[in-house]
This record gives sequence, structure tokens and C-alpha cells, in this order.
Amino acid sequence: MISHPFPSLKGLRGDILRSTVRVWLFEFHNSVRVMKGQPIVINTAEECATQYSIISKADYTMFVQSVGYAVRKGWVRTDHWRKWYSNSERLRIIAGNLVV
Repeated sequence: MISHPFPSLKGLRGDILRSTVRVWLFEFHNSVRVMKGQPIVINTAEECATQYSIISKADYTMFVQSVGYAVRKGWVRTDHWRKWYSNSERLRIIAGNLVV
């Protein structure tokens, strides 16, 4: 998105890297919601981090099963899912989200 370019991560490590990516993802997500006319549900990156820092195994399992169903039904192409999943896992780890 031109109005919300990805920040430079060169030289960033650890908590500063995670924080930079988390804030960018949060702001990008909210800008998309505004463009689509959807309400902003979570107001700050800190609130978002607190709410989504831990994903339960049950929620994660349900998500994976839902995607598997969508792939089997042909609603999601396998190659698109693999690409999305690979990138989302990297971002999840960088952002500090844990599955417990």
C-alpha cells in the first residue's frame, strides 16, 4: 500500500525488530479496515499485542482444519496457501505470537 510503506528493518534485532513489525502490521491492518468502511476494534498496537500474544492450541487447530477444508473444497489454491502460510509464520514469530 503506497500510503503505508513497509519500514526499513535494516540493523534492527530482537525486541526493536518485533516492535517495529508489530506496529506496522497493526497500522496497516487498521488502514485497510478504514478503507473498507469497517470499524476499528482495537485502538493501539499495545492492546493488540496483549490480546493476540498467545494463541490457544484449540484456536490454532480450528484455523488449520478450516483452511484444510477450504483447500479440499477448492476455495483456496494450495500454492497460495503455502505462500501465505510461510509468510504468516515468519511474521507471527517476529511479532512474538506464540501457540500454547
